[in-house]
Amino acid sequence: MLVGKIKFILFTLIILAFPCFMHVHAECSYERQAELSRIAGNVQFSYTYELDEINNRALFSINISNVPSDIYIQDDFGDRYTQFENTITTYTQGEKNFEIYSNDANCYGELLLTKRLDLPIYNMFYGYDECKENKDFVYCSLWGNYATITKDVFNKELNLYKAQKESTYKGDINKQNDFEKILELLKQNYYIFIIITVLILAIVLYKKIGGKK
Repeated sequence: MLVGKIKFILFTLIILAFPCFMHVHAECSYERQAELSRIAGNVQFSYTYELDEINNRALFSINISNVPSDIYIQDDFGDRYTQFENTITTYTQGEKNFEIYSNDANCYGELLLTKRLDLPIYNMFYGYDECKENKDFVYCSLWGNYATITKDVFNKELNLYKAQKESTYKGDINKQNDFEKILELLKQNYYIFIIITVLILAIVLYKKIGGKK
């Protein structure tokens, strides 16, 4: 008897609550969902970075803008961010995904959009002393995914780079020296070149005058 009364009460409560659920669902209209999707599409992500020289890495701060109260954002770690909390610090490199949800009471928790932010890969060789002395070396750029490059390969390529650079430098020095030698020769024998120049001019003038006759 008691069980029957409990079932009746529960059934009555469900019947009474059902229209309320239907009413709330009906308020999350297609138009409102479309509006929330447009709002989510306007969210912008940017970043700044600082170099952690002790641990030889880069740390990023991500700034999220255009976040009204209608939405909230959740990152890969499940942390949520609203219009009052829009700067994420100490992020590391790589791909980051941000899911944008509705914060509307009638559409709360509906996934509207997922945005991806690719943070550049910090080059682990960048902080090496060798790179400070050879900044133009291919493996010494600030950003670059060189995780598969071993230290032995790095040293081998660096030695080749140095040898080529030294060879180019010597070649430039030799060209400069040759040019300086030519200038010195002209200085020492300038009178010969003056005589030759005068003779050439005389021949040209003679031909022009003779041609007129």
